[in-house]
Amino acid sequence: MKKTNRKQYVWSKLATDLYGSSVSIKKSTSIEFEGVRGIIEDETANLLKVRTEAKSIWVPKDNQIFEIELEDGSKVIVEGRIIKGKPENRVKKKFRNW
Repeated sequence: MKKTNRKQYVWSKLATDLYGSSVSIKKSTSIEFEGVRGIIEDETANLLKVRTEAKSIWVPKDNQIFEIELEDGSKVIVEGRIIKGKPENRVKKKFRNW
C-alpha cells in the first residue's frame, strides 16, 4: 500500500468514532496520564474518556501522544491535536502532513 493511501486509510478511521478502540498514552505533559492504557468509552471535542482496569478517566487530547489500535489490528501513533474536535466535525477535516 502506498504511503498516501495508508494515510488516507488511517485518517478515515481516525475521523470516525473512536469508541471502543484500544488506546495507550505514549507521551504526555502530565505525569499522571503517561502510560495510561484502556478502551475509549466516550469523546468530546477536547477530551477522551478512557476506561482503564481500575476506573474511567477523562484525558485531554491536547499535549498527548496516543497509540490507537485500529479495527484491522494495526496501531497508529497520533498527536492529540490531530484528533481534536467533535467526532462529527472531524469527518469534514482534511488531513495535512502529520
